[in-house]
Amino acid sequence: MTNNVKDGPSSSAYMFGPQVAYMPGEIAGVGINFNRTTVNQNNNQENVTKMTGWTIEPFFRYYFARTGDFSFLEMLRSVLVAEIRLCLKRIMRTLSLHIVISA
Repeated sequence: MTNNVKDGPSSSAYMFGPQVAYMPGEIAGVGINFNRTTVNQNNNQENVTKMTGWTIEPFFRYYFARTGDFSFLEMLRSVLVAEIRLCLKRIMRTLSLHIVISA
């Protein structure tokens, strides 16, 4: 005999929705969220509650602590360029030393 009744109540919920924003400048923007929410609750007494809803949420976003543009690839590029320049300077010094000695 199979018993499909779980011990205790159970519930599940999820929310999904896109966000649309307009940023006229670099530090501020306005937008709107569209969310669909679904909640299922079961208390194991043939009492199942299912709720579904839609929400619309306007928002304003302001970035006040900017640190400038940061990119790992940009940082890596600048380190590599600095190392290449240092190697070229060493090569040029070595070449000029050989030219002076041989003259």
